[in-house]
Amino acid sequence: MLDEALKRDSSLDVVFLQAQSAWLRGEQQMAREKLRQAWQAATPGNRPALRREWQSLASRHTELPDLLAELV
Repeated sequence: MLDEALKRDSSLDVVFLQAQSAWLRGEQQMAREKLRQAWQAATPGNRPALRREWQSLASRHTELPDLLAELV
């Protein structure tokens, strides 16, 4: 679905969504890389929102490693 969105509008920023999607699929290395890209691209003012969104998802999937904790 994210790939289709990019085909329609290549200006969309879907890296954070790709990180979340890969993480939920268990593709930890891909998730780690996409999360790193999203974090580096985010402005310091936007990082707290990314952190909150990731932590919200992670709280519902405690069986998966918290990649954000590794990053920051």
